[in-house]
Amino acid sequence: MLSGTAKPRYTFAGISWLRPEILTHYPKMRECFGLGEVFTFNEDKLQAELYQGDWCDVGTPERLDRLHRRLTAEN
Repeated sequence: MLSGTAKPRYTFAGISWLRPEILTHYPKMRECFGLGEVFTFNEDKLQAELYQGDWCDVGTPERLDRLHRRLTAEN
């Protein structure tokens, strides 16, 4: 279940497949805004899945390098 108010809270990190209407019909549309507020507004129209496997944020070159070193050390 996707909810902006349910506990525990989880971080969105992954791939989204959104119909354009999810954003174009968002009433608080502006130049810059977080997807979290759009997801909360549309929570009755969206689905999410909780992934409980190994996950690593590689959003920067440093984090990618850290993961590479970790994976190399495991082999």
